[in-house]
Amino acid sequence: MNDSLQTGIAPENRTSTRITFPGGETYGCGRVLFAAGADPGTAYIICDQTPVHPESFRWPDQPADTGLIAWGGIERRLINAYAGLLDQATGELRLHQAARDLGRCQDGWAGVVVHVVTVGELPAIGTEIEITVDRQRRQQLSAVHTAAHLASLSLNRALAPFWSNSTEVGDSLGSPDFDRHAITSSQIGLEGSTDVYRIGKTLRKKGFVFEAARAGLAGVESEVNAVIAKWLQEPMSVVVEPGHALLDSRRLWRCALEGRTAEMYCAGTHVGDLGEIADVNVTLAASADELMMRASVRRAT
Repeated sequence: MNDSLQTGIAPENRTSTRITFPGGETYGCGRVLFAAGADPGTAYIICDQTPVHPESFRWPDQPADTGLIAWGGIERRLINAYAGLLDQATGELRLHQAARDLGRCQDGWAGVVVHVVTVGELPAIGTEIEITVDRQRRQQLSAVHTAAHLASLSLNRALAPFWSNSTEVGDSLGSPDFDRHAITSSQIGLEGSTDVYRIGKTLRKKGFVFEAARAGLAGVESEVNAVIAKWLQEPMSVVVEPGHALLDSRRLWRCALEGRTAEMYCAGTHVGDLGEIADVNVTLAASADELMMRASVRRAT
């Protein structure tokens, strides 16, 4: 897999991709800026705008959308999509590790969505293409991602008694933000999510008493599930703002819970209402220095 390649995109078009997936869009049109063969059997297409959610190189928790790309009676299967960085001076595209290697010093680089399609005839530069996302798959991933946020907020609340430092900065609902401080990986799948938390020296110094939490893990798990069930009994709207933005823009997930606004930064997709989630079941497991949270999710029919 080539992590760096020259695109030849015209200087005036070396800007961040306009995206509509934060607002829930699953169909849109885009003007082709780059199209070329990539790995064996695939090709890359970059457009000026897209409804496609790509896999992030920074935090690859949610898989990319799949679907169809069409123009002039021709169709290509959209099998993947990556977030990449485009050098605004040279037109060089970096993906995966090459993009991560730039770190946070990314001035002069624009975030772009790279559509991965099946190989075959490709659209010419400037062609207007139609992009259709697999809606059912998107809805399932969105339900799981929203449920994962509910689970993390509920976990923060259930673990609140195990902090010895009451001045610890809280999440948007006022609980100590265990999730933000300890999470090391997150995976969103079609049937559920898995979050892994590291319990290191820094977290302990902040006042988290892991031994007590581990001893009472069954009770923590029970409370997490009870809180989520309560939230789902009162369906509230869920929004990601801005709904139409540049890929480079930070987006904020918001949902009203118990009369307060829960919010966190998120680059993924979500349901429009908690009523779209039928139930969530969380299980917790702990080792000497790690906590794992799995959430199985069922969509409402």
